[in-house]
Amino acid sequence: EACDFVGWSEDGIISYCVAKKNNGVELKAFNSETHSYKTIALFDKAAGVKYYPEQSLLIVTSENAIISFNTKTAQKDTLFTLPKTNIQNAFLLPDISKIIFTALGSDGNPRTQGAEQSPYDGVYQGIYSSGVDGSNIYKLTQQTGASLVSVSPDFKKALYKSQTDYFI
Repeated sequence: EACDFVGWSEDGIISYCVAKKNNGVELKAFNSETHSYKTIALFDKAAGVKYYPEQSLLIVTSENAIISFNTKTAQKDTLFTLPKTNIQNAFLLPDISKIIFTALGSDGNPRTQGAEQSPYDGVYQGIYSSGVDGSNIYKLTQQTGASLVSVSPDFKKALYKSQTDYFI
């Protein structure tokens, strides 16, 4: 069964990998001392997975939600959801204060006629940052439909694509 490596435990004994399974992702842990493995978490309808070994956190985008999974405690938490929105490519900042992600869709709330609009105003079409609880959502790009590809290790640059080109 194919499994994509996502990171090592702090002690270097356990390696983690994810495998696409049906319409989701399965997180597996391989113990290098006992040469055994086990499935430690399943995520339905997962679009993307990133592992942060320093925090022992797996960040999963699953349809309209961003989920964290602590590999030390096996605690699984939904950080936040955006109804009727497809969330992809979430990156956690090193200080765990913010998440950068791609969101496409609508939360279903109508726009207010004639009022000044918020940075997202219920319609998500690009790259956003927010607190890990979904607070303070802010649009980072002006290109409609932009999609986050990767973030530099120091989080000072992001590679993203629009419908026609790539940008940093």
